[in-house]
Amino acid sequence: MKVGPLKKWIEEQKDTFAWTRTTISLLPEFNKEKIFLHTITDDTILSDEIYGKIKELIKKRYDLEVPNFIEN
Repeated sequence: MKVGPLKKWIEEQKDTFAWTRTTISLLPEFNKEKIFLHTITDDTILSDEIYGKIKELIKKRYDLEVPNFIEN
């Protein structure tokens, strides 16, 4: 899963800072996989584990379900 579609979707649903808040909240998880805040781009590939944590956080924080089309 690439960051780009997910980032675009969450920013469209909430605001331009929603993605930033999400990544900062999960920064320790990103760092475990050697992904650092300053290196995340639209082409960064997310592991299934991180992607799942992002989906959970978006659901909890914004009460939004990430649609299946984002995963393609």
